[in-house]
Amino acid sequence: MPTSDGGPIVPGLTADLVSLRRTMFSLSARLMEPVFLGEVDSTFDDAITVSMLVHIGTSEDETHSHVPQWLAFLKFMVRQLNLNIEPDGFDEESREERRRLWWATYIVDRHSSLSFNLRTRITEIDCRQLRRPIPDILWESSRPLTPRSGHGTPKGLTGVDFEVHSLDIFGIFIPIAW
Repeated sequence: MPTSDGGPIVPGLTADLVSLRRTMFSLSARLMEPVFLGEVDSTFDDAITVSMLVHIGTSEDETHSHVPQWLAFLKFMVRQLNLNIEPDGFDEESREERRRLWWATYIVDRHSSLSFNLRTRITEIDCRQLRRPIPDILWESSRPLTPRSGHGTPKGLTGVDFEVHSLDIFGIFIPIAW
């Protein structure tokens, strides 16, 4: 959010850094054009890139009015990639990455629906079969993930519920978003 006097939001943030960030944002968006236009099939990496662009775009004055469109495209991509389905043939780390992107998009969907007075696009039914992400303490550890890693959460939770089970981003915001 801009300051009232038009000064930098973060002390010490120079105009050169702001300009560089804007240039990188514009370049990234331009490089994603083939995906946006449907000229190439989107990949998981494309969905992560769009997620990052959505989060960066919300902090820019010039792009703020485009945030609902960015969010709609992100939601389209995670649905197209079926990130809410536990795939066979993936290792546990790849499955967890897919879960985390789906649930992060779910949280952003709920938040943006309130912020922009929009309908949610990801329903609880879309989430009912998908396990909740493992706690951050397990995700950030150096130990490899195993199929049993997800059982660190009570009952290996699937879907949406209203109870807070851990104090990390997913443990708090999935129940709040519900």
